[in-house]
This record gives sequence, C-alpha cells and structure tokens, in this order.
Amino acid sequence: MTLVTQPALLILAPKEATTAWTNCVRQFVDAGVLFPFDDDFRLPAALPTDLSSLRCIMMDPERRGEFETGAAGEALRQFRREGGMVWRPDPKMPAGGTVGDGVARHAVMRVINAAGLPMRDPAMRARMLAIPEARLVAACKGVQREELDFYQRSGGGFHDPVTYCILPAAIESAEFFGEPALADAAWDHIESHLESYFTGTYNTGFRWIARWAERRGCAETLKRLSAHVAAGGNWRGLWRYDGVYINCDITRPPECAPDDVPPRLRENAWTWCETTSSLGDALPPLARITGDPAWLEDGLRHVRGAFRWLFAPDKKLFYHVGRPGGPDRRSVPWGRGNCWFLAGLDAFLDEMPPQHPARAELAQMMRQELDGLLRVQQPDGMWLNVLDGGENSRPCSSATSRLAELYGRAYWKGWLRDERIPDMIERAWSALRTKVWEYRGIGNCVGTSHGLDRQTYLARPGDYSRVSRSSFLLTWMAVQKMRSCRGGGR
Repeated sequence: MTLVTQPALLILAPKEATTAWTNCVRQFVDAGVLFPFDDDFRLPAALPTDLSSLRCIMMDPERRGEFETGAAGEALRQFRREGGMVWRPDPKMPAGGTVGDGVARHAVMRVINAAGLPMRDPAMRARMLAIPEARLVAACKGVQREELDFYQRSGGGFHDPVTYCILPAAIESAEFFGEPALADAAWDHIESHLESYFTGTYNTGFRWIARWAERRGCAETLKRLSAHVAAGGNWRGLWRYDGVYINCDITRPPECAPDDVPPRLRENAWTWCETTSSLGDALPPLARITGDPAWLEDGLRHVRGAFRWLFAPDKKLFYHVGRPGGPDRRSVPWGRGNCWFLAGLDAFLDEMPPQHPARAELAQMMRQELDGLLRVQQPDGMWLNVLDGGENSRPCSSATSRLAELYGRAYWKGWLRDERIPDMIERAWSALRTKVWEYRGIGNCVGTSHGLDRQTYLARPGDYSRVSRSSFLLTWMAVQKMRSCRGGGR
C-alpha cells in the first residue's frame, strides 16, 4: 500500500466504516486536508513508526483498545505528550443528509482548527489527481441500475436526479462505449415505472420516455404522453404571464385559461430557472412527435421572457428568481439554478430542427452566461454554490459537474464553438476529481428551493450525491467528445 508522505493528519482504518465515520472523512477531503490513503481509498490500519509530521490522528472508538497497550499505546501517549491530537468521532452523531452534513462539518472544522491542520493543501490536490482517471470512469460506468434502485424505493421514479442524471448517463454511455446493454437500466426503469409518470407530482423525463416509446414503436404511449403534457402535465398547468410560465407552486384550475392571470398573481409574478428546464424536457420533443410547431414556439416564448426576467446583464448570470422587471436580487445566482436554465437551453437545442431561426438566439444566451461563469470560476476550477458568493460560499461539485457537461456538449455539438470553453471545462474536470471519496462525489449542495434571502442559499449544506457517479460519467463523456472534436473528430 503506497501512502503519501508528510501529512499532518492520519486517519486509521475503522473497524467498520459507518455512515457517520465516512461523513467525517469526506469533510476532510472537501477541506483539502492531506492524509494517507491508496488509489482504492483504503486507509492505513496501523500507526506508522514516525509520527513526527502528524498533528492529529482520527481513530475509530471501536479500535481504542488496540492502541492502549504495547508499543502502539506508548507511541500514542508520546504523541499526545508532544501536543498531538487524537480524535475519536462520536459514533452516535447524525449520519447522512442535511443534518448529518451539518454535524460532521462542524465537528471536522473544530478538529482542523484545534490541531492546526492545513486546508486546501496543494499536496492533497496532487494526491487526488494521482488516482488514475480510468478508475473513476470504471467506477461510474454501469452503475445506473444501482442508483435507480434508491429512487425506486423512495417513490421518485421520474424526479429530477433520475431524469437529468441517471437515465441520460445510461443511454448516452451505451452509445459512447458501443455497449447497448448499458442502456437497459434506463429502458427497464421507464417500462416498469411508466404509470407513475402520469400520476406523480412534478415528474420530468418526457424526452426519455418518448425515446423509449419510439424505440418500442408504442404509438399509443406517445399519444398518451402528448395528451398528458397538452392537458397541463409536466409543469404546463401553470399560469402564463406575457408568455412566461409563473409561480411554480400555484397551479391553475383546469377550467381557467393560462393567460387569464388573476390580479394577485400578476402582482407577484415570478419565475425560476427550473421551469425553463422542465419545459425544455417536454415541449420541443412534443413538437417533434406531434408535428405541431406551436408547442416549440410556446416554449421559446417562455425562454425569451424568462431570460429577460432572470438574467442579470451586469453579472452575466441567472438569478434563481426573476420578475417582469428583471432578476429579484433578494435571491442569488445559485449555481445549480444556473444549470437548470442552461439544461433547458440544451434540451431545446437538442430537439429543435437544425435550421430553426431561434438556434442562434439560444446559443447567444449560452455565450452571455459563459462570460459570467468565466468571471466566477474559482482558481482551482470549481464553481460555488452561490456563484458570486466568494469566501462566504462553499464550492458545489454538482453545479461544477453540470456546467462542465452542458458547455462541453454545446462545444462538441457545434452550438457554441467558443474557444474559451475547453480550458474552462478542463479546469472544472480536474477540480471535480478532487471532490471524490470512494468514487462518490462529495461537496454537493442539497436541493434548494426558490427564496428571497441570500443567507438561506449560503447556508445550504453539502452532502455526497447519490447520483454523482452518473453525473461524473456524463461530464467525463462530454470532456472526451470535446477533446475529440478539438483533435479533428466530430
């Protein structure tokens, strides 16, 4: 087992890696604190002979007895006499999710301060980048069925993580690697959960379900999908103000016309980035399937209006909440929120006819956002949870992964051949490789609703992402296609 040298922190392998334990390890990785591990993320089991470089040893309380007697016990006592810190995380601390992240991060930051551990250590970045990229890719390939199992158990058959990460990762990797069986996880999931799309709340995934139906030649399913969306499913049950679908939490009664907006809603008309993504998921493929361009034009009217409402010309970023007069600056340029609007543009560009006159307009929206993203990309290549949050905001691996994927796609597909993109994406991909533990992405901002308080966005915790392997795989494939394109490929 080859270990890095001269770390200030030693994390000894636990008797059993509980979720609470692993959460603490992830926090050290996210903070960039150097400690020894091998290329399979295995931790050393024994104390090294020389403890002189160490400031802190993290130890499983279940292994305490192993280090109380003999040579190991004496070495540990001497380490403490010389001012070293031995930390045994509380095994009863909350594990996983929002609460688990908050407790683990608070505990780890206390240790970092108490022991004087260097953060953002360049040696830790180098150590993470030394893990062969091929190992990360191999760990992300073919795991989509496993990721889908979690959402099947929780009843989220067509919720955002499924339809924007897992399904496309399975389908696109099958094409990329030339292994059709990789897509089976997606096709099987759609077939077995099709009914839940019509009965669930806030479901997305129209484009992937439609693709499944087209592969199967299911004309009746396509007809049913089209009727569902046309009747208001998939976010189209919203009120519409000046062409923009508004107030996502207040759906209109079916007997009301979408443009007949009540006064109280006109007075508080707002939209957010996610609606553009949801409409992109449904309306362009609906126009293609039905042959009725009115659906596409309806979506484009929303995109143009929502861009005016959400995009801040001075920052060249999307605010999470926008109104007819422009961005509501009480909200923020939320990292993943910007991804949602861009994902909508991506979906429109992917489904629109090649010669449609609006293609250049949508590409220009992406170009303007590119200007803002280049300004706020961090020196290490990451983007922050609040893009303009500076030192007050945590980096966000999910936003970084998605932004790199979307601009990589725009480049290799030829929608936006801006030569600033490749370097931006390469830096982001390198940064993402440092936000991994046991082949799962860390530093992922948890789901964030629309709001009008900057501190609420800044305070959102980070967690490991259950779909990070699919997300990383999508990003990696976009990077490879971009590289191939620059090298004279497609």
